[in-house]
Amino acid sequence: MRIGISALYRMNGGSATHLRHLFQVWAEDGVDREHEIVLFAREESIEQLRSSITPNIRIRPVGGQGFGPLRKLLWEQLRFGKILREEKIDVLFCTANLIPFFTRTPTVVALRNAGPFCESIQVRTVGFRLWAYMKLTGILMRASVARATRVIFISKYFQGVFKELGFPQAKGDVIYHGRDAHDLASRAAAVREGRYMLFVGNLYRYKNVVELIDAYAVARDDFRRAGIKLLIVGNPLDPPYHERLLETVRKHGVEEEVILTGGISHGEILASMERCEAFIFQSTCENCPNTLIEALAEGLPIACSNVGVMPEIAGDAVEYFDPFDPRDIARALKAVVFDQARAATLRERAREQAKKFPTWQEVGRMTLAALQRAAGAA
Repeated sequence: MRIGISALYRMNGGSATHLRHLFQVWAEDGVDREHEIVLFAREESIEQLRSSITPNIRIRPVGGQGFGPLRKLLWEQLRFGKILREEKIDVLFCTANLIPFFTRTPTVVALRNAGPFCESIQVRTVGFRLWAYMKLTGILMRASVARATRVIFISKYFQGVFKELGFPQAKGDVIYHGRDAHDLASRAAAVREGRYMLFVGNLYRYKNVVELIDAYAVARDDFRRAGIKLLIVGNPLDPPYHERLLETVRKHGVEEEVILTGGISHGEILASMERCEAFIFQSTCENCPNTLIEALAEGLPIACSNVGVMPEIAGDAVEYFDPFDPRDIARALKAVVFDQARAATLRERAREQAKKFPTWQEVGRMTLAALQRAAGAA
């Protein structure tokens, strides 16, 4: 079977993590020797994946300078189908949300972007430009689901969203992200010494990080006495929002206690998890968050947003809070940091909750099975 992998998008966070692990476990299982794999990706994505791409995976670069969202969409819809025919691809795995509509090649699409379907994505919360982009993406995702041979959902929550939209359940599979990513990175020294709570996530507006900083300020006297800082790890992908975060830090006078590190390596993130007092998952819009699963697998005491997919992923293994209410966030942070009995219970529950998710090896095998079913349906 000749498998095409479409990675035409700019990779951030979970999408890159997913593909790195997929290539690694397929190499371990011999999938890249049993089947021909062709990766269609832009240059920067190839560099991100380089360490995981085996010699048996053939790379076909696409795009170049100025390959923005509009050009990417036009290329995907107007040229990709012809290239798939030239390459004699038996099945195309579209790893993030959209498929080429004008192709007879069987397609499997993985739905990752929950944004178009999250109530927290509003003009007043994220601005008109991002809101309009999400609306358009949602329309194209629904069209992709209708035309795809098979669909991979990465949570039951998101499967439920599309069930309400009339999606035929028989052509869908739920394949969560894997739970053992922490075994695949070397443990470098933690990025900070001392006691700290840890937040990890690219700094978009729907992550609600302003409210997290406000929450730290609500309880700063308690945290200062205990010498506990707030470490915010993530790439500042929305410059105006990043500036707003810095202004919020200055407004509260917590420059010494709230530290924005920018992006760091996956190994450094995992090392920082190992040393932190507690992990915070503040986002309001997710599908299957890798970092939350990793924090569960690490057995961390976790304070977590109570909206969207988060209760499905975290179960009873976290201290939930309202991500829009700084006082409730502060309450949850204090509970996981200062209540030692509660923290010990959450640590135990987190490890058990993590076992409910597949290993990355199992993710790779289930994904291959979905591709084989799609190719067989042609």
